[in-house]
Amino acid sequence: MAEFEKEHAINLFNEIKKLEEFTELFRNVSFEQILKQAEIDLLGINTIESSIFGVEIAFHSAGVNYGEKDFSVSKIVEKLLRTILVMQCYFKDFNKFNAYFITPKSSEYARTQITQRIEKILQFLNDDTISIRFISDDNFYEQIVNPIIADDFNEHDTNELFSRAVKMLKLNYKIVSPKSVGSDVQYKPKAKSFVNKRTVEGMKIGQFVQSKMKQLEQNSSLSLQEIENLLSHQYSKRIFNLNYPVLKHSDNDIKDEKGRNRYYTNEMFFGEHYLTSQWFEYHWEPFLSWLKKYEKT
Repeated sequence: MAEFEKEHAINLFNEIKKLEEFTELFRNVSFEQILKQAEIDLLGINTIESSIFGVEIAFHSAGVNYGEKDFSVSKIVEKLLRTILVMQCYFKDFNKFNAYFITPKSSEYARTQITQRIEKILQFLNDDTISIRFISDDNFYEQIVNPIIADDFNEHDTNELFSRAVKMLKLNYKIVSPKSVGSDVQYKPKAKSFVNKRTVEGMKIGQFVQSKMKQLEQNSSLSLQEIENLLSHQYSKRIFNLNYPVLKHSDNDIKDEKGRNRYYTNEMFFGEHYLTSQWFEYHWEPFLSWLKKYEKT
């Protein structure tokens, strides 16, 4: 169940307000007003990786537009940041927050400006637990539409209009990419993943680490010394490039300096220890390299 807690979101809101080059963001808007205006079109939850996904969707035939072009850019960036803030309030026990703004059409100016602003904001925040993405035009078709209507699309409910439309288009091979609209080029969609994240044995990094650490525990593969090493911040940084110890004893504080939980709390590892939840794509190689030494024992 979602649990409401504003402290971390307020801290993030104040950090965003410090961005001098983006003074138009949340201008004359209080944090309480942001909560009152809260609206997320689609919400997704990954309990294994303790991730939550908030998606804003806009379908405008003339391209996403909220008025004057710079105002539209600021409005979309605000919507993305508001999504993060709201999720942090209502889902405080999750470790990773992902915000998406998805639209099939936008101007080149909007795409460029929004992407640049997102990059600068993420660089300023320097927080791996926050992900913000703007998906439109070719990326919309490649990452959203094509995977849905790929060859393995097998929805048989003919009363559902989208399903009927896809089947008719496939029947006539007239599913086209935006680049080929109005031409004689026929386009067959290729399935691509929504988020290009690596998987091993069908698992993403967080799930994979949990699974392998539990196997190592069950097989008694780690020595007491190595378990002690995993409790060390220095060792965890040097071996895995982690900013937190791999393990923490259940008697110790598992929150960071801002009070946010950085460890999985649904299960114990190697006795009475919590496992850090702060695993990201760049941790694959160091973890796999470390794992090889102990899976053989």
